[in-house]
Amino acid sequence: MAENAALNSVKKTSMGATFPFWAKVATDVNEQMPTYEGGTAFSEFVKVTENLQKAESQFYSNDALSESADEFKYCEITFDNKGVPNTLKAALYGAKLEGNKITYGAGDNAPMGGFAFYRVLQDNGTKYYEGVFYPRVKASLTGMTYDTKGENVTFNGEQTKLIAYACKNTAQTWKVEEIFATADEALAWVKEQLGITA
Repeated sequence: MAENAALNSVKKTSMGATFPFWAKVATDVNEQMPTYEGGTAFSEFVKVTENLQKAESQFYSNDALSESADEFKYCEITFDNKGVPNTLKAALYGAKLEGNKITYGAGDNAPMGGFAFYRVLQDNGTKYYEGVFYPRVKASLTGMTYDTKGENVTFNGEQTKLIAYACKNTAQTWKVEEIFATADEALAWVKEQLGITA
């Protein structure tokens, strides 16, 4: 109990993030969190950016604000990464993979999945590790940019767009975070959320 209290008091100064994983949703039923299958490493981490979308409304009466609503709709996630291999792209977007050829069709249906990683924190010189888990996400295919080689060599990774939806459980969970004292604990937690046992 004391350990939990200490971890919950950590000031979250971020100094990195790593070990992203993705898994396809296997079951997604009412009043429960999803279950997963086929969990795999998700490229290499560069950056994750959230863009939270909310339904907002205000009502005024007697010349003053008397009612307001601020509710979650969905969250756009931009995952900058080293580059996604074809095997995972096919799974993410519902594309067709034959040999070394991947084909994208207008009727492709991206499956629902789960996305998780952990970030590294530091507080007063001590490192901590926080797992971040989006239990219900769907990849959204975006356009690519192809550049010619210039005077200097330039490396470009890729961006993967994900939409995080609320789960069907009572709390309508869309994101979970948990802090740990060690990287091993954080990585084990990330894998556990997605049902990855190996």
